[in-house]
Amino acid sequence: RGLGDLLIHLQKKWFEDVSCGVPLLYKRIFESALGGERALEVRAAHLCAKALVGIAHICRITILGTFGKGGKVCEIRELLSIYSSVKETYLADPCNREIYWRSIDISMDFFQTSYISYEGDHPLKKLLRCINLSPHCLHQLNIVLATEGYAELMRFCLNNLGGWTAEKELDAIRIASYFGHTKIVDMFLVPESGFSLLSNTKDRHNVAILGAGEALHHSSLVV
Repeated sequence: RGLGDLLIHLQKKWFEDVSCGVPLLYKRIFESALGGERALEVRAAHLCAKALVGIAHICRITILGTFGKGGKVCEIRELLSIYSSVKETYLADPCNREIYWRSIDISMDFFQTSYISYEGDHPLKKLLRCINLSPHCLHQLNIVLATEGYAELMRFCLNNLGGWTAEKELDAIRIASYFGHTKIVDMFLVPESGFSLLSNTKDRHNVAILGAGEALHHSSLVV
């Protein structure tokens, strides 16, 4: 099943450039050490493992790029599903070492950095909370999504990704309020049924008012 899925994955638009060729030196080593049919089996396993790792790597960078540039939640869900499938296939082979997977691992507890570049100064440098933040902090998912106003992606992250803290929630609210992204602000101030947040209601309202005040969005200050 795993190899059949691999062939299906390789036909997806994201993986057109996946390369899984075996260097000539490897081929000769396989042939001289194993010979015949066994060499072909080992070479095929090597090709498969390389393709799986290539797909996983593309999934990871594409997901982070989608968070940074905006995109469809359905595509992120599909990429995460593909990633889980290829990871399962890769780790099912005892010859594949888990240590090689760590550099491309995506955990649902992740709170990765999603890089996005701006011309000139970062737009958050005018916000008191963010003046002294490092570039790394400015590119954390909660901050990027709140800055850009990606409401559906924010909802997806709140529902599906770990790594959230009360502080990250409050930063997202304050920044979204500062930029006037009311859908995101409302998402936190009037959470959906069954939607659990780590910050308390009073703090969420206070930072929403603070963010609107810093941006002089007077209409948003009416409580």
